[in-house]
Amino acid sequence: MSSPRNNRFEIIQPGISISSKFSTNGTIGLIVYDLKNNNNPCILSNWHIIARKGYYVRRGKWPIYQPGRAVQGKVSKNIIAEYVRHHKGTDSAIAKIISRDFEVKQYETNAIITSTRIPKKGDIVEKSGVKTGITRAVIDKVNGSRVKMIPITKDPDYEISMSGDSGSIWYDPKTMEGLVLHNHGENSKSNNERAWGWSLVTVMQKLDISLTS
Repeated sequence: MSSPRNNRFEIIQPGISISSKFSTNGTIGLIVYDLKNNNNPCILSNWHIIARKGYYVRRGKWPIYQPGRAVQGKVSKNIIAEYVRHHKGTDSAIAKIISRDFEVKQYETNAIITSTRIPKKGDIVEKSGVKTGITRAVIDKVNGSRVKMIPITKDPDYEISMSGDSGSIWYDPKTMEGLVLHNHGENSKSNNERAWGWSLVTVMQKLDISLTS
């Protein structure tokens, strides 16, 4: 059964489905503001969701769809944003919101992320992703800006992420600080559940964006 996160949202927010013209479906991670362009409101997600082939072919007005094209196709009424820029090294990108209203709360939570901090081993984190919904994990390893998460539970069937969660944000559920931009999990055939992402502090710096206007 399809997740409600794949529905069309008249008010967009983190945790729901998006895609570019060529990418598979991913997740809106945050609503951010572009410090290089008059604090324009933008969506933050992965490079492989927002940009991918787009920036090679057509700079400037590369369309972003909500819901993602894998759900409803490349429908013009579903275009919500246009690609702005990316940082491939942290698999991150932003797109300027051009239609629909937005809210900043993570879907199906009360989490509003207004600050960031550097992640550290042992941090308990939570994310709101399209495929697996609200899941929790513990940070197992931090190597520079690269971060690895593992399940907080020993339940072998507990999935902390799956395809479609790309672009979601791992945040501290107590402080609501953003820690990690999720970019992928383990192979679906693996019995060793884990996920990886990039420090949100680094992503914000590389993209020159802010959480407040």
